[in-house]
Amino acid sequence: MKSEYDVIVVGAGPAGSVAAKTVASAGFSVLLIEKRQEIGVSIRCAEGTSKTELLKFIDLNDEDAPDFICAELHKATVHAPDGTHFSITTKMSGIDGESGVILDRKIFDRHLAMLAGKAGADVYTKTAAIELIIETDGAVSGVKVSRLGNVFDVRSKIVIGADGVESLVARWFGLSESLRLKDIETGFQYLLWDETIDQTQCQVYLGEQVAPGGYVWVFPKGNNTANVGIGLLGSKTKEDDGRSVDFLDRFVQKEFPNAKIIGTAFGAVPVSGGLEKIAGNGVMIAGDAAGHSDPITGAGIRNAMYAGQMAGETAIRALAAGDFSERFLSSYQSEWEKTIGKGLRRNFKIKEAYATWTDDEINAIAKIAAGLPLEDFELKEAMIAVLKSDKKLLWKLRSVYADLIKSVLF
Repeated sequence: MKSEYDVIVVGAGPAGSVAAKTVASAGFSVLLIEKRQEIGVSIRCAEGTSKTELLKFIDLNDEDAPDFICAELHKATVHAPDGTHFSITTKMSGIDGESGVILDRKIFDRHLAMLAGKAGADVYTKTAAIELIIETDGAVSGVKVSRLGNVFDVRSKIVIGADGVESLVARWFGLSESLRLKDIETGFQYLLWDETIDQTQCQVYLGEQVAPGGYVWVFPKGNNTANVGIGLLGSKTKEDDGRSVDFLDRFVQKEFPNAKIIGTAFGAVPVSGGLEKIAGNGVMIAGDAAGHSDPITGAGIRNAMYAGQMAGETAIRALAAGDFSERFLSSYQSEWEKTIGKGLRRNFKIKEAYATWTDDEINAIAKIAAGLPLEDFELKEAMIAVLKSDKKLLWKLRSVYADLIKSVLF
């Protein structure tokens, strides 16, 4: 490991690896460090994403690309509290060739890090950033690193913090925010083996008894296995109801009583819509570290890769200009807010609205959706059709969430 780089990236998840690859591909020196001894562990997500979005970052025809896609799916079924269900398909996206893919994150994350290494980045695992180096003028100029019992300084012009939801980089530089309970989802997931698991589609279960303020997912991974997990909104759970694992255990016992647990994952996911500030003097924050997971679903792979790419491209421009000030690096935040961030802010409003819906209201919407030929619609048209089918429901939603309905539907 050298003592000085153009850019140091802390965290080798999707955001960090894409950022490192982006900068290294432009010919600049990059250090990518990961505190864990293995990249890709532990996971905190259901491992699902969009295939069309994935193809924007990875060439699946690359002979060096390992097989990290466990399943490719075109349908998801949503289950309301009363058992009413309806299906949505990738056809509704209006994108040719779209599908949902379930990844093996351990293999996938390692591949992203390998791509960063192939582009020229130095990649080190079991290497933790323990402190930012901050100059007297307040600018970040590197990190203090701990590796295999040794502690030393590594200097850089820019540090990109992609070190997850508990981001130390964001905290050290004063960019982190205290999350409210309503902006955190506690998640717990099993990798289950069961011959009865439907491998042809994803399943989503809603309702106060199943997952208060959140949902349960069943994402098939092939070979009679599936990621079966739960995300609970912190503000909606009560001590007497139990923890996320208690809700999940009850669900699994009911739906898959003979299943075998062959893996476990857990952790918190931010659903806040993102940090208000993600750039400072010599530093940028990306991915879960910046709260870039989707407020509705908690999904973060796609957003993390986009954030890493934007941060990396901003770093390239800054290095070319020799300007690492907050003023210059804030172009990263501006680009984020105009694109992905705009959608996250909107989805945060939807999440806030959904948290107030009763089971009866969810059941009512599900009954309408179940009676419509949703496959004939694109998503926006389907949402309009559902709401217009019940004038009372539409009126309530319009009167309470007028701005939301306008921004999403009209």
